[in-house]
Amino acid sequence: MSPATRLLDEYLKEGGYQKWGWVIYRSTYQNDEDWNCFKGVITEAMRKSIEHHKTPDLDHSLNQSLSLTFLEDRPNFENASKDQLRAHFQEWAQRAYYAENPRPFEEFNPDLATAPRYRYFIQIDEKSLQSLLHDTESGPRLRGLQSNGYVNFVDGWWKSLREQYATSQDPDLKEEIDEQLAHGYQSIEGCVEENTGWTMLHRLDMSVSFYHYTSGFVEDVWPLYYQRPPGIALW
Repeated sequence: MSPATRLLDEYLKEGGYQKWGWVIYRSTYQNDEDWNCFKGVITEAMRKSIEHHKTPDLDHSLNQSLSLTFLEDRPNFENASKDQLRAHFQEWAQRAYYAENPRPFEEFNPDLATAPRYRYFIQIDEKSLQSLLHDTESGPRLRGLQSNGYVNFVDGWWKSLREQYATSQDPDLKEEIDEQLAHGYQSIEGCVEENTGWTMLHRLDMSVSFYHYTSGFVEDVWPLYYQRPPGIALW
């Protein structure tokens, strides 16, 4: 099988995408030093993940097109809910899609969005930031990302079954809602469905491989790695 870098390069060319990489929301503002450290180590980790696949002919172009977009806005993003961030992301994605890709192969369609950059985003809250930078036993910040660190990986266009039913009145959706209520899932940020629209993603998966892996229809790829919080997804 071709290395992920080569598959990603082909995907970008076929889709007319000029940029790839995660959109990362900062929702904790307790420590600027920790945040700046995270930005540095995650950028380095993404670049190393390119080198890992040993396709030197692609290293330059993929590094040039890599864009880790860190969104910081304390008044609007501090302790923001996933739904609040989704609302902002959806506006951002529709603007950025055309601003970043002057000649995309397809028109932007949120129902069919397969480019990970415009479908998913990452949220860093205080718990995930500490898990990424601190060893829970020794306490002080260490160099690099910690082995059990995670990020909150969010489907930016997710709608709950209740939201979908309110629009469609599909009886099959009503039956599925009733089944999930009967299951008795623990409420996660107010969601009692099995799919919460986000997962705690192991830090190893912020990589070229995972980015390319998620460049498909969400209904096909999401169930393969999703873990209901507080389980940590490891692809």
